[in-house]
Amino acid sequence: MPSLADQLAKNASLNAHLFTDRSKRKPTVSYLFTGRDADQYDLDTIYALGQNAFLQLCSVEPALQAFEDALFSDRAKGTDRTLLPGDEAKELDRSIEAFLGMLGPYLMDQPTGEDLGVVVYEFNIDAVMTLFLPYHETPHFTKMVSILEIKPNTLWSFLGPYKSTAQNIQRVSLVSEMLRNTDLARFVTALLPNALKESQGRVHRTLLAFNAATLNEFVRRSKKMDEGTGVMLVSALLEPLQLGSYVLLAALSQKTDLAPSVVKSIVGAMAGAAQHVSTDQFVSALVAFCQGQTQLEKVSESTVKALLQLPAINEEITAACRWFGSEKLLVPVVLRVFPKLADAEALAFVENLIVTASVPEEVLLLSMIHQRHPHVVQQVSQEVINENEQEKDKVEEIIMSLSTTQALPTSSETAPNFDLIVSSTHADSNVRAIAVKKLQSVQSALLGRVHDSSIEVLEALYESPINLALAIRSAPLEYIEALASSVAAPGSKPKRATLEPSNQEAVVERLLLPFLMFSKPRQHTAELVWQAVGGIVKASMSMELLKGCAEIVKKEKDGERTVATMVATNLELAAKVADNTLRSDRFEAHLVTLVGTLQAENPHSRAFGFLVMRSLLERMSGAHQVEVANKVLDTLDLEQLPSLDDLAADESLEDAVKPETIGKAVVVKPSSKTTLAWLQVGVIAAIAKVPQPLNKTIDWFKDQDTMSRDAGDLYVSAARKLYGVLNNSGTVPSLALGLLQILFASLKSDVLSFLAGIWTSDVTELQRLQTLALLQATAFLEAHVQEADGIDFQTILPALLVALHGSNAQSRLAALECLKRLQIVSQGKLTQVYKFDLIYGQNSEDLQYLDQGDLQRYLEALLSHSDHFENDGAYLPAFHGQHLTKAPGDKKKDSEYRKRVLCYLLSHVNALSSTNMQITLLQSIGAVTDKAKLQLLLPTVQRLLRPNQSHHENLLLELLRSFNESASKDLNDSSKPFWKVYTDLLHHYLRPDTSEVSRNVLAESLEKGLYAKLDASRQVELCKVFLKLCSEDASLQRFCKQLLTNILNEVPVIVGLLEFYSPSSHVGERASKRAKTSESSEQYSIRELSFLVEILGTKPLPGSIELISHLLQVLNSIVQNLSPTEAEINYTEQLLMSAVETAANGVSDIPNLSPTAIRVDVLVELIRVTENPATFHQALLLMSNLTRLAPESVLHNVMPVFTFMGSNIFHRDDSYSFSVVQKTIDGIVPVMVSSLKKAHANPLDLWASSKDFLHVFTDAVNHIPRHRRTKFFTHLVDVLGTQDFLAPVSMLLVEKVANRVARQTGQDAQSPLELPVSLVNNAPLPIRIPSLVAILEEAQRLISRSVQPEKNVPIFLSPSSEADAHTATSPLKRRAQSFDRSAATAAHPDLIVKGLVALATQDLPETHQDVIKTSLVALDRLLNVLSALDFIRSVSSMMDIDDERIRAGALDLLSKRLPNVSDAARQEASANIVILNKKQTESALTVASLKALAAIASSMESSEQGALADLVPVLLAIIEKGEHQTEAWAVLLPLSKQLGPRIIPHFRTVVQQSVKALKQENTDVVYATLQALLASIPTFWSMPEVLAVLMLYIDGTASASPSMSVLVKALTKRISAKVLLPSVLDLWSKLQVSPNDRELAVFFEIVSRTLRSADRPAILETLRALFKMFVDGLTILKPGQEMEDNLIMAFRELVVKLNETAFRPLFRRLYDWAFAADTVNLDHQIVFIHLYAGLQDYFKNLMNPYMSFLLAPFSEILALYASGSSTNHDLWKATVSSLNRSFINDDGGFWRDDKLRAISTSLIQQVDICVKQQFNEDKPLLKETLVSLVEGVNDDALLKTINLNILMHTRSEEAQVRLFALVCSEALWQSHGNKLLGFVAETATFIAECGEDENDMVVKESFRLKDAVERIAGKIDGL
Repeated sequence: MPSLADQLAKNASLNAHLFTDRSKRKPTVSYLFTGRDADQYDLDTIYALGQNAFLQLCSVEPALQAFEDALFSDRAKGTDRTLLPGDEAKELDRSIEAFLGMLGPYLMDQPTGEDLGVVVYEFNIDAVMTLFLPYHETPHFTKMVSILEIKPNTLWSFLGPYKSTAQNIQRVSLVSEMLRNTDLARFVTALLPNALKESQGRVHRTLLAFNAATLNEFVRRSKKMDEGTGVMLVSALLEPLQLGSYVLLAALSQKTDLAPSVVKSIVGAMAGAAQHVSTDQFVSALVAFCQGQTQLEKVSESTVKALLQLPAINEEITAACRWFGSEKLLVPVVLRVFPKLADAEALAFVENLIVTASVPEEVLLLSMIHQRHPHVVQQVSQEVINENEQEKDKVEEIIMSLSTTQALPTSSETAPNFDLIVSSTHADSNVRAIAVKKLQSVQSALLGRVHDSSIEVLEALYESPINLALAIRSAPLEYIEALASSVAAPGSKPKRATLEPSNQEAVVERLLLPFLMFSKPRQHTAELVWQAVGGIVKASMSMELLKGCAEIVKKEKDGERTVATMVATNLELAAKVADNTLRSDRFEAHLVTLVGTLQAENPHSRAFGFLVMRSLLERMSGAHQVEVANKVLDTLDLEQLPSLDDLAADESLEDAVKPETIGKAVVVKPSSKTTLAWLQVGVIAAIAKVPQPLNKTIDWFKDQDTMSRDAGDLYVSAARKLYGVLNNSGTVPSLALGLLQILFASLKSDVLSFLAGIWTSDVTELQRLQTLALLQATAFLEAHVQEADGIDFQTILPALLVALHGSNAQSRLAALECLKRLQIVSQGKLTQVYKFDLIYGQNSEDLQYLDQGDLQRYLEALLSHSDHFENDGAYLPAFHGQHLTKAPGDKKKDSEYRKRVLCYLLSHVNALSSTNMQITLLQSIGAVTDKAKLQLLLPTVQRLLRPNQSHHENLLLELLRSFNESASKDLNDSSKPFWKVYTDLLHHYLRPDTSEVSRNVLAESLEKGLYAKLDASRQVELCKVFLKLCSEDASLQRFCKQLLTNILNEVPVIVGLLEFYSPSSHVGERASKRAKTSESSEQYSIRELSFLVEILGTKPLPGSIELISHLLQVLNSIVQNLSPTEAEINYTEQLLMSAVETAANGVSDIPNLSPTAIRVDVLVELIRVTENPATFHQALLLMSNLTRLAPESVLHNVMPVFTFMGSNIFHRDDSYSFSVVQKTIDGIVPVMVSSLKKAHANPLDLWASSKDFLHVFTDAVNHIPRHRRTKFFTHLVDVLGTQDFLAPVSMLLVEKVANRVARQTGQDAQSPLELPVSLVNNAPLPIRIPSLVAILEEAQRLISRSVQPEKNVPIFLSPSSEADAHTATSPLKRRAQSFDRSAATAAHPDLIVKGLVALATQDLPETHQDVIKTSLVALDRLLNVLSALDFIRSVSSMMDIDDERIRAGALDLLSKRLPNVSDAARQEASANIVILNKKQTESALTVASLKALAAIASSMESSEQGALADLVPVLLAIIEKGEHQTEAWAVLLPLSKQLGPRIIPHFRTVVQQSVKALKQENTDVVYATLQALLASIPTFWSMPEVLAVLMLYIDGTASASPSMSVLVKALTKRISAKVLLPSVLDLWSKLQVSPNDRELAVFFEIVSRTLRSADRPAILETLRALFKMFVDGLTILKPGQEMEDNLIMAFRELVVKLNETAFRPLFRRLYDWAFAADTVNLDHQIVFIHLYAGLQDYFKNLMNPYMSFLLAPFSEILALYASGSSTNHDLWKATVSSLNRSFINDDGGFWRDDKLRAISTSLIQQVDICVKQQFNEDKPLLKETLVSLVEGVNDDALLKTINLNILMHTRSEEAQVRLFALVCSEALWQSHGNKLLGFVAETATFIAECGEDENDMVVKESFRLKDAVERIAGKIDGL
């Protein structure tokens, strides 16, 4: 059985869901997935979906990218919201809320749903509802509500029923809840304003519609709106006024009376936002708003200003005058406008109001009735007219005036006409008819009524023909259009046959065509029309189309017209119209008319047009026929044949499309879609029969976009269109096949060429038909195979290669089938070539053909690779690359075969007009390299060079690729035109307006071998072309420079270009002596030279001395001949130097050159004359670089170089100048040093000879910026050689400041020496020491020279020239003194100290005592800067000195510095420390010694432990004596930590002394010592030591100290349980003798810590004794004592270490101790229940099974209280509290209905007891317990019993009992109302009773209970 602790750990595991059975728990809720599908996806999958969806949303709304890091990054995926700190959790919530707000417009999109599946929104329910509430009627809202955890008594608890039933909430229900819940109403009304405040991106259409509809209904349903609701709505409606929420304000105005100030503010806000709506909408809304309020007192100035600025405001205000309540707006506005009459806008506004005609109220009333019920007014007016015909005019005037009352004009003169015009457009036809009768003079109105659909209006219109004719004369075409619409309207029937011969062309087109054709529906109409037409056709030229048609109609009129006669008549009429069209001089105009009828809306016109067009096509021929066929196809614009029933098996196409068959359908059903379809098929059949134009060579491969209006091109276009339509008609296969056969019959032998043009076309519509065309071609070839007619089809082979190169696998298969047929044909006897010299039209004359053998071989090779072609559309280039490329071992026969095939293909490329085919063929042979390619393609390339020649980009690329290395021989041949064509090509395509891709192709060919195979002269010429292009056009510079950079590698070419562009070759004399002439040629030459050297300077150059020499010559020519002040010349100079440097870097083997081979003097001259710093810098760098190649030449010029450098560059304070100096030194100085070392071996001689050279730098020290000096001289010394030149350079620097240093003291004296000191310190130690020694030796020499000048000791530093005879030695002394100070900075003690001591101990005269003093100071400083090892060694040696003061100082210095020593140095100095410890042991220990020992002990090494361990007894003795205890403990603490087992002999003494010290005084260092012993040797602690420390803690002398608490914690953790547990038990035996509450509390705290750290086996060994200790403790314990909490905590730690088997007997014994004793001990019971409650708090549900022991005792205890037998408050509270914990922790496994029923009665009885016993503070506890009780009840009967039992207490005699019972019932209904929903009726009874209670508090509480019930069940007043 696992322990209780293991059970608890499993129960609390964060991964518990991974260990549960998914089939036994509820499915995971998810917004993305439904049901158990959500369990199938892990977090990574869902997050991946969310991230992809987030990217999609970001592409639509980029602002969402701001949330990627917070919500959709890998970091966000690993974030646990429940574990975040408060600030981070709030920040995450803000990010989620902002993100959800941005999703409003996209909620219905799929990516949004996937993102919502990722975002954790359980903590952001308000933000989720903000997003979803506008979509409350959608399934998305239902889904979201179903997965949200909606808590009771919250804003969204009303959604609970909708969640359980999975239904969306309707607007009616939502508004109802808003009316009940003010908080919800405030939330809903704030959605749109909040969205506007955040950003406009959050406002979307759905939110606007939701806001308008919801608030409108909310306002409408509000019976009485209080002030708060009104303020809420006003603030919510004013914010989004710019979105036009005027309607809501008008509705709100009708519901509530607003304060005048509020009304004024709203009117101002509406005026301020008026620009967002139209003026009439604004005025209407403003009047409607003001109408609902009391009189508006005044308006603001800004309101009037905004009002007057609105467009058409005067007219809209005039119209608003008729509305009720408009005066409430106008009066205050006019009052505000009157003072501003000087303003023109204000004056016009007032004038408009004054002249507005007033309308009587009766007229207004009649007008309103006329608007709403016009039929009533019309009926009454007709009755009046019938009674008295004389009143007709007056009645009509009244009716017309009613229609115009609302739009009166401002001028009385125009009023009558205005009334008539307005009335003529009235909605009532009666009013329109009256107005038209009185409006004959207004033409526009009359023409407008021609369109009227009312017969009554039209009859009134035609009552006055003369006036109508006048109107028609001004716009006859408009009248004809109107008449045509009226006549063609459904149900219209002409009554008379009248036609005037004017505008007859339009009459024929618009009026007559729909009625010329006979049909069953319009047979009589056609008769009338032909009757009218017959009289004027002969006399009219405009009706020439109808000439002779009337006779045909008249001929057939004698008998009754049958269907057959009407069919015949229609066909004859169509034929006649077609003949008239062909004969007419206005053929084009008539053709446009007839073609237009094919798309007419009138089915009769359209049908007649099809009949005529078919007859016309059948009668035409030649180019005109082809052109008309094209126009018809373009007009029809069909993608496939119209929908028809396909031909039957026994039905022929010829019969189906006969004119008679189609004509019969036209007569019977002219408007039928089937009829229209057959008419279209008939025309298509006629087009399919159109033959090819005669005497025209047709190019079937021509691109669609390049076709002209030539008859041949038009025929190809028509055939392709028709082919596409027929092959797309899969629904009528028989019909389509028949028409296709007709088309092929018309094409005859050109079918194969036509099909080839289809499968090679790049038109999208035809590309879908490629496979079909190839299959049809296969059938064509198969037929010729069967016939064996000897036709050679090699002309079609290139087209098949194009198909093989396609991406469609089916097309490639079909092409292979064609190739197989070609192979079969090629095996037979061939007599003729298919379409010989005709296949590509006029371009076919230069085609080359293969003989039969080559053709057979080529086809065989193609078919042998059929598998590759079948599977790979890109295999053809690879095939040609293998098959046509010449191999070195090929026979001549094979080589010639390959060349013939290549020439054959290239000839087709030249002849083709199809760009797509040309590109494909060129790509297929792209891998073939042969000079024949360029030779054959040259004409095509030349064609591209023609002016204004258009070309395809990809074709250009393929042609340009023919200029490759194989064409180099032709390009080098001057007698051939290839080079000229190539240069022309360069000039043509290297222009700004040409394609960059073509340039890249040219560059690629040059880089891949063409340039390398050109002659040197060609290469130079080519480079000149590119350089010229660079200089002429800036846009080509990048390309040309890059190309030249890649190809310009040969030295001879570079030298030739340099010689050509050198200024010396163009300029005869120096620039300074030239006459001032035009500089254009010079600038041009320099510009090209600049480009050349720019290219050379930016690319690797070959290491050539010749190239370097020529570059320097060009540079010299520029310096000598051109002005150095020009920027371009400076730039050129810099580029030339870059090129020289690049070439110099390429020279690896340094040749033995003469000094003049490389002219360094050119650079020196450039340095001298240039004024450009960049040029100066670069020249220095270049000279430094050239030193490697020409050292002698550089040495000859070294001093001028450094002189110029010192004067021009040292003072510059920039990083680049400094780096230039460094690099110059790097290059030149080593050469100088090498030369000096060869001449001088002695160091002093070397220093003396280099002094002048070094002075160049040291003298310039003050010119160098201060912050760069150290770095500069450090670098200089490194280059010179640190070992040789550190000392002289440092001494020269000291010499510069020696006089100043000698006059200063302290820090002031150190400042001037900062530079030399830093210089020395930067040197490595092995070099620094000899240098300092050398400096000290120079100091000694200077002292000797100063004291004894007669000896003339050689020195490095010469005496100052300023010194006189008396002070000659003074400079030398000052320099020596300065050297002493500089030497004190850093050195090795053995040598440097020796030197300083030697100086300090010299016997010098009084005048030289400063030297001794300085030496002593240097020695002191030296000790402070020594290394750790040297320092410790020095201190150790100083301990041998007899001077106590020196030794004490040394020890004090040691204690201060030793803690700063690094670990490595400390370990290295360990041996010296041991010696030092022994020396301290031998001497008397002082405070200084103890401090030093403390420092040593804190950083002791293993080798020191023995010596330090020997000091422990000494330290303990010092502590025992009481002197220097603090210092001794400070030493003992680190020893306790680090000595480990070495301190064991003294361990017990240390503990005893520590306890003794702590009893006297709490000292942190003592506590730390004990903790150190615990950490270092925990296993050596035994019971005596443990007891000593614990008793110290329990006694209270040290328990208050935090350090003591920390010590006890460490003790209980580190000491073994086998020592601690016996110690604790022994301690208990002593404490229980005389128990003390405080001591026992501390004791059980120790027990708790001990048990927590102890292992389980050790506890089980002493379990019996431990349990006895706890029982004894419980027996001693009294409730409420201080020890109670600690004892319970300790017992809990014991239980944690036990399993259930070990714990259950203990629990049973404790239960017996408390409840099964002979006598009842209430203290035992209270203590036991408190103990059990503590276990409940920790173990939660795991302790519920043990409640079975306590259920009966608890029931008895509660029963005793119910009977009044017990009054102990502590027992009652403990019992109820324990039950409450048990109810809360239960998961349904223990508290079932039977147990709940057993305890519920007793528990409910406590309602009365709680009041009677005055347990007032515990009332909330009882209420909470009852709520927890009901939480676990599932039995309705038990729920009813509990509800009634609680309510029965409301009938108690005591008011407090009734009140508390109501409080408990209210709590139950608030928490579990859904469970109690069935007991509403009985609850209502008690509520009603309590509502009439005499106690006011009871009544108020009953109302609260009622509210709680009504929130769940609705109104209960009627129950």
